[in-house]
Amino acid sequence: MRPIYFLTWLAAFILAQPNCRAEVKTLASGNYTAKSMQIQQFAGRIQLDQVDNGTPLTLNFTNGKFAWVRVFLTDSANSNPDPKSQPRGMMIINENSFKRASQVSLDFTGRLRQGTSVLLIRGAGMPGSTFGWTLTTVTGTKITRVEPSSVQSGGSITLTGGPYSTDVNQNVVMFNNTKAKIIDATTDSIKAMVPDALTAGTYTITVTSGGTKSNPVSVKLKGAPEVTGTSLNCVKSTTTFSIYGKNFSEVASENEVRIGSEAAKVVSASPESLTVEVPMFPDAGGGLWFNPPLQKPMTVKVGNVMCKGNLSIYIGPYPW
Repeated sequence: MRPIYFLTWLAAFILAQPNCRAEVKTLASGNYTAKSMQIQQFAGRIQLDQVDNGTPLTLNFTNGKFAWVRVFLTDSANSNPDPKSQPRGMMIINENSFKRASQVSLDFTGRLRQGTSVLLIRGAGMPGSTFGWTLTTVTGTKITRVEPSSVQSGGSITLTGGPYSTDVNQNVVMFNNTKAKIIDATTDSIKAMVPDALTAGTYTITVTSGGTKSNPVSVKLKGAPEVTGTSLNCVKSTTTFSIYGKNFSEVASENEVRIGSEAAKVVSASPESLTVEVPMFPDAGGGLWFNPPLQKPMTVKVGNVMCKGNLSIYIGPYPW
């Protein structure tokens, strides 16, 4: 290929790739300075004329040496209460939020309504102490949806948004500071595995695509599913029994139970127990009294995560 043709092809190829550059846009902000050592009250207003619950929003706070500070999310009707009274609204920041760092970011996607919202700030510090906040959105690479919103370590998660690189090696998914393995990537979605080492809790997910970082999104991580016991040691075909454990899905269809090689129907489910219908086993003689019980391995999966502590169970003519 001649050099001029190669350069023309290369330029066309680069221009055809999705633009993964993220741009952070500030929608509202406020900065305040302590004038005395007494508790002071400030109000910051956020005006959103249109609200799209899929638009990523992040509230960023910077504490410049306020010794005590609390931030409440309220509305314009409660923007100037008596400083001695308990504010109305939801407290989203307090003095403990800044124990490890002077800056804190909260994922506020889908949490602000159309119109005016008020950040009521109360704080105390030495004169000259500062406190500030910004509400930002991402106009480039972003995460707009996480499915499912509650997952288990070892399970898979799908992030929708973009634009992402279709080359999985050009994308990085992080759960806080832990890197996740990416299974598949398109321009508007990424499927990744939740790292096995993570314990239960709330994590912040970000995607870095083509070297640029997305908005942070929160996800709840459930503990690993585990089987601890059964209501019966021996069961009869076509009857029901209970499996006990923890971190099962409350959606019955998301739990998979197999007895031997046969799938057992999950009739109902809670995080601590599954009610299961025993399939028919021809090799157990249909549960007739003169056939000895047969021991079968039993496995339980939640989503695509295999439970710990799987047991075996007997199939026989009489439950016990």
